[in-house]
Amino acid sequence: SLTSIVTSPQGIIGNKVLKCAEDPTTCPGGDVTPYVPDYKQITWMASVAAMWAPLYGKVNVVSEYDVNLQFYGLLGAGVNGTKTVTAVADSSAPLGYSLGTGETGVKPHLTFGGGLKIFIMDWIALRAEVRGLMYFDKFDFYYRPTANAVVGEEQTYMSRYVFANVGLNFLVF
Repeated sequence: SLTSIVTSPQGIIGNKVLKCAEDPTTCPGGDVTPYVPDYKQITWMASVAAMWAPLYGKVNVVSEYDVNLQFYGLLGAGVNGTKTVTAVADSSAPLGYSLGTGETGVKPHLTFGGGLKIFIMDWIALRAEVRGLMYFDKFDFYYRPTANAVVGEEQTYMSRYVFANVGLNFLVF
């Protein structure tokens, strides 16, 4: 979901609502959607990655128990779904605007990361991982959404996200 940096009364949308109330020509049709790059949300992703564990086998932590560590890196590619959230000035809404869903799309991406597995037993492991996701997108940095809109030319930029995961692995032999 959108963070308070975007949605609060002092945030990007809140500031646009105030400007729209002062001068309605700055928001034709009440459109207070933030036109900023990296505004799209990732809705789903599917990736294939190769994992590399630089140490052969596992690093033994305690010899009496079957507790081992394994560091690994990963690199892969895939696709992810994106959506753009729209905002329209609405005086009956609690914050002065209402949110909706705009355009959706599918983007190819590159994924990379690394992690640590702690093998508690032969068939179960705790896993901590940091994974990055990068894809190229386009944005018109010169577009100004007013009645006399100035349309520039879309420029390509790289969108980057970082995810941290912690969980259990169950190994089936």
